[in-house]
Formats: sequence, C-alpha cells, structure tokens
Amino acid sequence: MDFATVLKSLVDTLGSTVLLPVFIFLFAVILGAKVGRAFRAAVTIGVAFIGINLVIGLMWGSLAEVSQAMVTNAGISREFHVVLELLRLQWQPRQLKRLVKRQELL
Repeated sequence: MDFATVLKSLVDTLGSTVLLPVFIFLFAVILGAKVGRAFRAAVTIGVAFIGINLVIGLMWGSLAEVSQAMVTNAGISREFHVVLELLRLQWQPRQLKRLVKRQELL
C-alpha cells in the first residue's frame, strides 16, 4: 500500500472527532503556542466538537420526523420537498447553485 492509501485509511478510521484536535494542536504549536496551552486548546475543541455532534444527533431524528409530517399534512409542493431533502442531505450552497443552473432540481 502506498502512503496516500494509508493516510486515507487513517483519516477515515479516526474521523473528524479525533483529527480536528490533532490539527488544532499542530497548528497552535506551529504558530508558537506553548505545548501545554496548545494541548489544552485541542482538548477543549475536541470536547466541544463531540458535544455539538451529540446535540445535533439527538435533535436530528425529531426534526426529520417533524419536517416530513409538515410536508405530508400541508400538501407542500414538490419544489419545497426538494429543498427539505437538500437540507437533510446537508448540501453545500455551491452544489445547490450548480444543480439549479442545470435545472436538475425541478
């Protein structure tokens, strides 16, 4: 296996929850922060990132059910349903703009 494959496998295995604090630590040390302070900042960012993901994960199931019920009960048009689906998939604005230009949404 080459280096790129090993690196991709490592990134996929560890995930953003582990890699974000590592990058923050390395970035802080490169910018000249003391190691202890950089480590403390990295751990704080890691805990905050886990907390945010936990809250979003717990709320996401409820919000998905509520939005689906709104679409079903209100008889909302297909275009609005597509927008809800795009929000559910967490698409970036650039991708949305590209799809609208190509008229693949409607």
